[in-house]
Amino acid sequence: MTPVYKIRDCSGKFSTGGRWPRFTRLGKCWNTLGHIRAHVRQTYSKHRETYDHDSWRGVREVPTADGLEVVDITTGEVVTTVAKLLEEMS
Repeated sequence: MTPVYKIRDCSGKFSTGGRWPRFTRLGKCWNTLGHIRAHVRQTYSKHRETYDHDSWRGVREVPTADGLEVVDITTGEVVTTVAKLLEEMS
């Protein structure tokens, strides 16, 4: 079976993806770990503030990767954590 990935927080909710993700019961699915890495780079990277063009919305806190897991929802297994992906990218 082809893996399908989601990012889960410590409350069991899933990321909606995008620049300012929320966590909901359903969340978003990613088909590859490469797509997850791209989302993590865009959203949780330490360099994110450099590229923040959303200042017209007011000051927002940069999302934290603490406690976020990447889960293969077809098996229920935790594949990695967002913190580990960020570590690999730096």
